[in-house]
Amino acid sequence: MKKVRYPTLFINRLLELTVLLTLFTIFSCSAQSTANHTSIFKKAQSLDNGISVSWLEQTWNKNILDEPVINPSDFQLLKKLGFKSIRLPVAFEYFQANNGSINKVIERVDEILKLCHLYGFRLIICYHSGNLNENTYVAETPKVIQLWDVLAKRYINQNADNLFFELYNEPPHMNPDNGKMQLSTSFRR
Repeated sequence: MKKVRYPTLFINRLLELTVLLTLFTIFSCSAQSTANHTSIFKKAQSLDNGISVSWLEQTWNKNILDEPVINPSDFQLLKKLGFKSIRLPVAFEYFQANNGSINKVIERVDEILKLCHLYGFRLIICYHSGNLNENTYVAETPKVIQLWDVLAKRYINQNADNLFFELYNEPPHMNPDNGKMQLSTSFRR
């Protein structure tokens, strides 16, 4: 029986997700844009003058998905104040655990994305308030990857200059000595 090294599996899954999202970003760039480091840094600089808005990370409000908290007047005010981008922390794990379905959360993200387009904002979708840590990464990593797979497929046709992904807010420290982590370039699907 072959011993499974979970830290290696974790690193492989994380690298797979990073490659998937990098490819998503590269392939969704416009035809005249070249996928080089300069353009990637310019895209990151375009997020200047941004604000983080807590519409979908309110784990303290059990009914947040049923309340009309997203209002066009908020976008008008943010535009008037000079903001150019919105970081949207989303407590995906919380909503999945407490509501059973992620569809309502994604509908809210769609609503926010539509308003961002209407008012000229760039949007950063941030995986927030997850349970990933050194004790749970074996169970949590597939959940995070599955969610990003769903989101990447859903937003594949969006303009990569206006939609960004923050893979995981404040990822926890993982001890590299646990299981003698080794990086591998082989990805499994």
